[in-house]
Amino acid sequence: MEKSEISNEAQILLGATEVRAMLGGMPRATFYRYIKKGIIPRQQYLGSTPVWPRDVVENLIKNLPHSPDARARNSSR
Repeated sequence: MEKSEISNEAQILLGATEVRAMLGGMPRATFYRYIKKGIIPRQQYLGSTPVWPRDVVENLIKNLPHSPDARARNSSR
């Protein structure tokens, strides 16, 4: 388990740094802009720490377009 992964009753929770890394090292500003636009699901909180369930992030990755050109086309809509 990564340093900032938190296990919560069989559910692995990831911090923003790990989620951004899983998304290819996405810049912080882009990451939060995508949350605001609804492209990335909103965070949950464990106390004051924002977390995302790992299965939600893996599902997101499966559904994202893989080429940078496709991402640019989809983000402009």
